[in-house]
Amino acid sequence: MSDQAVASKQLSAIATGICGGVAGAVSRLVASPLDVVKIRLQLQTGRPSFGFAATQLFQQKILDRKYNGMLHAVSMIIREEGIRGLWKGNLSAEYLYLSYGTVQFLTYQQMQILFSSIGDGRDDKLIFNKTLQPFLSGAVCGATATVTTYPFDLLRTRFAAQGEKKIYSGLTHAIKQIYNQEGIGGFYRGISASVLQIIPYMGLMFGSYEISKKSFRLLELSPRFWIKNLENVIMF
Repeated sequence: MSDQAVASKQLSAIATGICGGVAGAVSRLVASPLDVVKIRLQLQTGRPSFGFAATQLFQQKILDRKYNGMLHAVSMIIREEGIRGLWKGNLSAEYLYLSYGTVQFLTYQQMQILFSSIGDGRDDKLIFNKTLQPFLSGAVCGATATVTTYPFDLLRTRFAAQGEKKIYSGLTHAIKQIYNQEGIGGFYRGISASVLQIIPYMGLMFGSYEISKKSFRLLELSPRFWIKNLENVIMF
């Protein structure tokens, strides 16, 4: 079977979700060290001394004036915690990105099918079917994936924030501790801000992507055309 024939075949909703989950898990595995470093640097406050109080569990200073930049943070983490320190929280993060990617792509495809069935692909008067459909689909899939997988995101962040002084010894211990001390609500701390952030983000991302595709098709110009002209402008 030719590549063109394969590309033209539509994947099932489940297959699309699985592909999205695998893509998320692989990208997370590769990008984990940067995420750990980012969280450590974000949680530092003050100058030159660093400390933080992220939640009631993190009132104690578990980071004491350690990191002066990204490269310094990487070297300190490796020196004090070993190379595995750069992948702290990766287990919960893999669960997060695997489930997030699956739910996101599965929901997006279902939203596309829903809007197509409402407009039946023929009614141009249904403005949302043509213009707002990708934005609404992206917003809904982003919010759904965030709410569904948020506990994994919280666990990932707390594990990544741990330095030498550990609050949680493992995933099971963390779940028990959070549940015993904070209740079910403890797994959803900060979810409101996350949902409010993800709705416009995912809506604009998918919306811009679909609009760009339609624009290229309308103008019958390939991306290579734009790249070539951009190169000419830069050369000029």
